[in-house]
Amino acid sequence: MESGSNGNGPRNQALKLLLIVVAAIFFGELAIMIVLQNLALRGSMWVNIADPLSLSIIVFPMVYFGVFRPVLEKNRRLKEVERILLAERADLERRVEDRTAEIAQANVRLAESLTAIRNKQLEISELAELTRLLPACDNLEEAYGVARKQLQRLLPGASGAIYLMNHSRNCMKRVLEWGTGQSFEETFAPQSCWSLRCGRALKARHGQDAVFCTHAEIGQEGQYHCIPLMANGEALGSFFLHDGDRQAPTNRRSSDDETERAEFLNTIAEHLALAISNIQLREALRHQALRDPLTGLFNRRYLLETLQRELDRAASVSSPASVVLFDIDHFKKFNDVHGHDAGDALLVAMGSLLLRWVRPTEIVARYGGEEFIVFLPDVPLAAAIERAEDLRRAVEVLSVVHHGQRLGAITMSAGVAQAPEHGANQSDLVKSADLALYHGKASGRNRVVGASMPPHAEAAAASAAS
Repeated sequence: MESGSNGNGPRNQALKLLLIVVAAIFFGELAIMIVLQNLALRGSMWVNIADPLSLSIIVFPMVYFGVFRPVLEKNRRLKEVERILLAERADLERRVEDRTAEIAQANVRLAESLTAIRNKQLEISELAELTRLLPACDNLEEAYGVARKQLQRLLPGASGAIYLMNHSRNCMKRVLEWGTGQSFEETFAPQSCWSLRCGRALKARHGQDAVFCTHAEIGQEGQYHCIPLMANGEALGSFFLHDGDRQAPTNRRSSDDETERAEFLNTIAEHLALAISNIQLREALRHQALRDPLTGLFNRRYLLETLQRELDRAASVSSPASVVLFDIDHFKKFNDVHGHDAGDALLVAMGSLLLRWVRPTEIVARYGGEEFIVFLPDVPLAAAIERAEDLRRAVEVLSVVHHGQRLGAITMSAGVAQAPEHGANQSDLVKSADLALYHGKASGRNRVVGASMPPHAEAAAASAAS
């Protein structure tokens, strides 16, 4: 619409100018004729006609070449300028459209880049959260729960499992799995894991013929990864992952570049391996600090740290609590006859028997040498004596074999005391049980004796009798 109006403007002006020129010629000739008539110039009819014609012949070229033709030339130049301007305008509009399309594409690429950056920042944040939470876990079970939640966030749309090698290093056991739609082996032999054999990450895609772990069944669309969990140069297990439909909008996070994806998964595996290794080391140190290395029972240090707390808890709810202190009869003679190795075998057998005998809420510890102590919460003295009698009878039939030879008969003596009657604190309670144990040994061994009075009262009675 603008182009049409711009083109009609010069044409309308030229038409107006032409009308003005024609009118000027007409009225000019008319004025000359009137003047000639007023001057009474007379002549024939041809003279009267020739005069205005001559005047027209003289005036019209002057007007045409002096006025009208310059106007037409100017109009032509204006049209040429208009054509050039229209062409330049069309070219400018085309360039503007092209530039607008380029800017729109750049905006799309920028939006994709910003989305990728935000996703990468989210991955880094969640990976950092994983590295903060795992070292704070108190045990492996707690670490498995944290790892499962974080891996579901780090690897949306994927499913996987973590396998750890047992102490004998002949079996890989699944300790956790996450995701849906993929089943994972419960156990497998380490030899079937090519990533452990090669010491590096391996991957395979559904439908591709590639060397991959025989413990993995590649049955679903997607890519499979198997990454060894290495810490301090030692293989702890493997990190197995089925990368599902990562093209889904809710599953896309970082770049689809395979190298970047592999580095990201390797980083996760490194953090998992380091955290698991540190927790295993802490548990081993804790076990060494709290457990007797020979029998596997709690040691005296743990008992003394725990017993008073348990006694305070029992007192707060007015609940009885008992301790049983016992030792193996004639243990020194047993060592002299059979040797210290046989004595250690006997202590190990006693430890196994006690672990089977105690209930989950009870505490059993090696008190020292051949002495053992059992804490029985919520158990009064009479019931504790019955429990101790059951244990004594079990020891009588205990069979210990050392170097293929069955050792001789074994017996035990025990003293039982109840809190708070025989001692409100751990020191007095253990002394009461020890005094009852002394009476049992003095009266012939292989028997259970209950405490009769607190140790300070018995000491006072003994002094009075003397």
